[in-house]
Amino acid sequence: MLSMPDQETYGEVRLRVSELVDQRELSIQEFAERAGIAYGTALGLYRGATTRIDLETLAGVCHALSVSPGDIFDHRYPTVEAA
Repeated sequence: MLSMPDQETYGEVRLRVSELVDQRELSIQEFAERAGIAYGTALGLYRGATTRIDLETLAGVCHALSVSPGDIFDHRYPTVEAA
């Protein structure tokens, strides 16, 4: 059985949606409408609670915020403790 990758090994990927929405001074409702997604989906993305995003939703988010997919995500590498 395959195990899921863990944060200690691979780091963490976080959404930057709230930062991008706030920079554009959009409400969550305005963001949802521009992206063509449900308010609940927009709220989950904004709060960073979303763990998966389909390509159609990603395209809508990119369009609404005028960004590329790479701008939506932030990868944080795991911390390495000195020996």
